[in-house]
Order: sequence, then structure tokens, then C-alpha cells
Amino acid sequence: MSNNYLILIAIFLPFLVFNVVVADDRRPDNDDKSMTNQILKQKDNGSLDKANIEKKVIDISKSVKNAEKKAEDIEKVADAQYNLEGTIFESIIDLEKDKILARISNEREKLEVEKKRMAVEHLRIEQELKKLNGELEKEKLDTLAELEKANEKWKSSIDKDIKDAIAKVKKDVIKDLDRASTSNTKNFNNENSVSKSSNTFVPKTPDSVKAYTIVKISGAGEKLTATVQNIKNKREYLLTKGSDLDGYHVDNISIRDGIVLSLDDKKFLIDFK
Repeated sequence: MSNNYLILIAIFLPFLVFNVVVADDRRPDNDDKSMTNQILKQKDNGSLDKANIEKKVIDISKSVKNAEKKAEDIEKVADAQYNLEGTIFESIIDLEKDKILARISNEREKLEVEKKRMAVEHLRIEQELKKLNGELEKEKLDTLAELEKANEKWKSSIDKDIKDAIAKVKKDVIKDLDRASTSNTKNFNNENSVSKSSNTFVPKTPDSVKAYTIVKISGAGEKLTATVQNIKNKREYLLTKGSDLDGYHVDNISIRDGIVLSLDDKKFLIDFK
């Protein structure tokens, strides 16, 4: 801080002294003032002639020129005396200037090094980002492919399970139907044989049985149900094995043969008409 003050004083002090000296020396001399006053007084008194006036004017011009010459000499002396070249002030100024320039140069070098480091770091970050984006994209595609593959496998498995289940159900139903139909037919034939041998079978179906017709038979095995309709009144009845119809007992229901009814140890058949 003290060096800065010395520099400012060294710069502004010579100009301050010079201005004071020049301002003082450029003021009109007292003799010139008195001479001018005398001329004015003589003019007022009417005692001033032309020759005297010219002489006085010449003297005043000489005095002005002398004053100007003095001012020039003073300026030259001031310039010579207060020239900073080769002085301690110049050395101080140059030293401070060199320090400032050195500090600026040092800061500039640091900035250049930091700039290069940041450029390298920026390049490294860009490469990392590209690598990361590539890995993420590859991982995304692999995941999508795995999900698609698993989805297709799941669909195929579901379709196969459904097809197998449907085929099994169909197979079981067909087996049950065949088994029930075979059993019912066998039972019916056995019952007819027994009826014939014991003379209890009545070939002629009564009108009360003829009044019914089979609408449909559904179910399987022992759970077969039959829907019959009265031809006269169009009423429908749901029959199961063991139920009754107008006093007749339902002995058996067969998909192939129809419905076997019994009354007083006599067998009657409602077949598909």
C-alpha cells in the first residue's frame, strides 16, 4: 500500500509544482501595471502625446515578450528538473509494473493449465456418457428381448395347457357318455329280458306314457337329466333317475335309448321320436 502512495506522489507532485510556478510567473509584473496606470492617468489629464503613447506601447510589448520568455524558460527548467527518467520514482514504477505483469502472466498460465484440464475432463465425461448410453441401450434391448421371449413361451405354455385340458375334458366326457350309455343299454336289455321271461313286459305303451316326448337329455354318467314335454298341454318336466312322472317311476335315463319308466313291475320306454 505504501508503494502505491509513493507512486501517486511521484506522478502528481511535479505537475502540481510546475503549475504553481508557471501560474505565478505568468502574472503581469508590477512595473507593467504601474506603467499602464500612468498611461491611463496621463490620458485622463490630457498630457499624453502620440510619441509618448507609442513609446509606452513598445515598452509594454517588450515586457510581455520578456514575461513569455521567462515562462518558457521556467517550463524548460521544470521539465528538466521533474523528468522521471532515471529517478527512483521511475524505478519504483517499473518495479511495481513488473510485479503486476508477472502476476498477470502467472495467473494467465494457471488459467491456461486449468482450461486444458477442464477440456480433458469434458472429453472424459463425454466418453463416459457415450459408454453409459450404449450400455443402457444394450441392456434395454436385451431386457426387451428376454421379456418378449418369456411372453411367447408363456403364451405357448398357456395355449398348450388349455388345449390339453380341453382334450382331456372331451376325452373324459366321451368316456363317461360311452360308459353311461353302455351301462344303461345293458340294464335296459337285462330288464327287458327279465320282464319277458316273467311275462311282466308290456310291449304296448300306454297312452299316458305316449303323451310324453323327450325334449333333451343332458349331463353324464349317473347325473343324466331328461326334459320331457306333454304333447297335449305342452308342459315340460325335468326328470332324473329315481324321480316320478304321473305315477311312473323313472328307473333309468339313457342318451341312446331314452327314458325307462316302471309301474307295478312293468317297464315302459319313452324313446326319441
